[in-house]
Amino acid sequence: TIVVVPTVSLALDQERRIQQFFSSATYPEYQPYCWIENTSSETRAIIRRGILDGTLPILFVSPEALLKSTLYDICLEAAERKTLNRFVIDEAHLVETWGAGFRTDFQILAAYQKRLLERSRGRLRTFLFSATISRSCSDLLEQLFGTGENFYTISANRLRPELAYWFRFSQTKSRREKRVLEALQYLPRPLLLYVASPEEATHWSSLLKQHLYQRYATFTGSTN
Repeated sequence: TIVVVPTVSLALDQERRIQQFFSSATYPEYQPYCWIENTSSETRAIIRRGILDGTLPILFVSPEALLKSTLYDICLEAAERKTLNRFVIDEAHLVETWGAGFRTDFQILAAYQKRLLERSRGRLRTFLFSATISRSCSDLLEQLFGTGENFYTISANRLRPELAYWFRFSQTKSRREKRVLEALQYLPRPLLLYVASPEEATHWSSLLKQHLYQRYATFTGSTN
């Protein structure tokens, strides 16, 4: 099973969580993995063998890593060998919201899925998972990934609590920082402070240290 996830952190988290179900795996090729930029060459070799031999149970990967690495051809060959059975897109609503311009590989996945389906002679099963599917998104997913009548929608809609949003505009950077630091004193813990760039994350890390915060860490695209 190939599972396409949107972020590196999600791939790492899913790999860590699913390991508990494969504790009895005797060889590396029988364990689940994720494929990210920092994956070692030794691990990548294990993943390749596992996919082609049909022993690797599940692989978590981003759209870009799947379409722009050796995985592209390996998965096509595996589909032809009948050692690749399922193709999963997690957070499938991103095909519509991100795929149109931000990360176009999300929509290119549809063309790749059809190649996999063709190579597998129709054996491959595709699953599109999301908790945030609008009507337009559902129609788009069926248009991109549907093949004739072989497209089934299963939905279990329910009401759920929504986030509360508080807005405050600040004229200056120093004023904004002061307000954020004030908010940090009252918000429930643990909490996440989102910023726009790794440089900004480094700045806020320094700022928190100056204000005697001790239990904090940064996580950005530059984190190894």
